Amino acid sequence: MQSIQTKEKADVYAPKRIFNPLINLCALLMLFSACAKEETVEKHYDARSNIINVKSLMHEIKIEEPPISMWGSPVIVNDYLVVGDSKSYDSLVHIFDRKTFKYLTSAGTFGQGPGELSNMGETIAVEARNSVYVVDHGSQNIYEFQIDSMLQNSHYLPSSRGKINGMQFPIFTHYVNDTLSYALIADVLNFNDYHPRTARYNLLTGKMEFTEYAGHPEIERKRVSMAASPENNLYAEVYWYHDLVTLHSLDGKLKHILYGAKWNNQKSSKNEYFSHPLFCKDKLIIPYVGGERFIKKNGKETSVYPTKLVVFDLKGNYIETLETEYEILHLCYDPYSDRLIFSLNADIQFAYLDLKSIPGLDKK
Repeated sequence: MQSIQTKEKADVYAPKRIFNPLINLCALLMLFSACAKEETVEKHYDARSNIINVKSLMHEIKIEEPPISMWGSPVIVNDYLVVGDSKSYDSLVHIFDRKTFKYLTSAGTFGQGPGELSNMGETIAVEARNSVYVVDHGSQNIYEFQIDSMLQNSHYLPSSRGKINGMQFPIFTHYVNDTLSYALIADVLNFNDYHPRTARYNLLTGKMEFTEYAGHPEIERKRVSMAASPENNLYAEVYWYHDLVTLHSLDGKLKHILYGAKWNNQKSSKNEYFSHPLFCKDKLIIPYVGGERFIKKNGKETSVYPTKLVVFDLKGNYIETLETEYEILHLCYDPYSDRLIFSLNADIQFAYLDLKSIPGLDKK
C-alpha cells in the first residue's frame, strides 16, 4: 500500500495550506482504495516444473502388530502416533510411541453399543487433552479417546464429547479448543450430493459460522480438502478435480488463488489433482496426482493415488514437487521431528520423510 504524503517540505517559499474538506475526503478514499488492492492475489504454478525425487529418503516404519488395513490414518498427539483404522475388524484406534514407533495399546470396537463405533469418520488430534476425537457417523457422536486412560485400562471405552448433525457435519477438522475448531463442513443437499464449506465450529454445541467464501465462482461442483494453521492465521482449500488451491485468512478473507498449469473449470471428475493438505511450519505441502483418477491394470479399473507432494510457501509461491514413487493413502506432519508420516499403498505400509533431509527445502 502506497503511503500518502501528509506534510509539505519545509520551505519558506511554500504557499500556505488551505483546509479543504473535499480534498481530505478524496485522500481518505485513495487510502481505502489502495488497501483494497491487497485483498486477493492470483498466482500460477506448474507442479511439473521442479520435481525432486525423494524415494531414497523415505524410511520404512515397521509395524508388525496390530494388523492395520490400508485405510489406517495417522495423526500426531504430543509423544504419540495415533492410527485410526475405520476398516479394522478388531480395535479401531491404535497408539504408538512417536519416536520409536513401538506399539503401545489399542481401543475402540466396531458395533452399535455404548462407546462403540458403527461408521467411523475422521480422527482429530487434541493435544491439549492428550486425546483424539473420533467422529462416528453411525451414532452421530464425537467420541474422545484419552491416551493416558487407554494406556492404563485395557478395557477402555471412549466417552462422548459432542454430537454431529447428519445434514451438516465436519469432514476435516483442525482443533483449537472445544468451542473453537476450523472445519470443512459437508452441507448435505440431498442423498447424492453435498456442498463443502469452511466454518468456525463449536464441537460442544455444534454451532457453525461459515466463512463468506463459498468456492471458486467458475466451479459448479466443489470438492475440496482443507487444512488450517492458526499460528499463521491461514487456512487452505485444495481442489480434488481442479488444479487449484485457495489460501484464506481465518476470518474468511480470500488472500491468494493459485492456478495450476492444468487449470480448467470443467465439471468432469475424470482427473484428480490434490488431496489432504498439511501446513508444515512455513510450508504448505499437498499430495498431488495431476492426471486420471482411474487406469486399466490387468484388465481392471484401478484407482490412482498420489505419489507426489507439491510444496508452496505461505504466500502461495510454488517451490518444488517431491516425487516419492510410493502411492500415498494418508499422511500427517510430526512438528516435533519435522517429518511427514505416511500410510502407503505399496510394498511398505508406513514410512516417514525427514523434511530437513531434503536439500535446500529449509532455505526456500
